Amino acid sequence: MGMIKRIVFLLVLALATPVATGAFANPFADSAVSQLRQQGFQEIVIKRTLLGRIKIRATQSESVREIIIHPVTGEVLRDYWIVYAGKDGGINTPPPA
Repeated sequence: MGMIKRIVFLLVLALATPVATGAFANPFADSAVSQLRQQGFQEIVIKRTLLGRIKIRATQSESVREIIIHPVTGEVLRDYWIVYAGKDGGINTPPPA
């Protein structure tokens, strides 16, 4: 019985390793995140789309930016930037994600 537990443990450990090492690690995403931080974006969330593309959503106090990157070629497929400004020049709160 001890051998089976050991095999199961090693299997679980092997499957969990990509999650712990950053399943989204990609040089194109890393470069984009670095540039967004330099531009003053504080909250940056990286996800995968259903098609396997990298989706980066970054927020500032007055704007939201969403970038979609092809994970293999690094091509920026979409770069959508919304700036929220009120009629009087004030800043509106962006809608929830």
